[in-house]
Amino acid sequence: MNEQQLEQLTLQLAGIELPPAPNWWTLIWTITGLVMALVIIGLIIWRKNKSRSNKSLAEQAPRRLAQIQQQWLSGELNQRTTAYQLATLLRIGLGLKQLDQHTPAQLAGYEIEWQAMIQNLQQLRYQADSKARLDEQTFSTIRGWLKC
Repeated sequence: MNEQQLEQLTLQLAGIELPPAPNWWTLIWTITGLVMALVIIGLIIWRKNKSRSNKSLAEQAPRRLAQIQQQWLSGELNQRTTAYQLATLLRIGLGLKQLDQHTPAQLAGYEIEWQAMIQNLQQLRYQADSKARLDEQTFSTIRGWLKC
């Protein structure tokens, strides 16, 4: 091919047009939507599993109370450690977020006993030389409350 033919061939070629740039916003919004959907589904599953595990802990509370009582009777647990475990057991077993002087709704009618129990457990947990003591009545009262 000579130079003149090459020039004529070049003149006959049409100009090259590049395709339009891709629209990335569609892809970005699609991925964002999918991520948000996965996050929402994950949160729903997490909340269901959390409430399921809390219910199973509450169902295990009477058995755990018997274990704590046995360990306390055998001397494996001292008064303070037992009081900590009983307070935690009460909170979880009754489904409370925090253990305080306010009587839970399911124990309406036991206001005086509840406040005395909370005060006794707080003295045992937080005062080194407390005169408060645990006894069999403490365990039977908690056992009754866990059944409510």
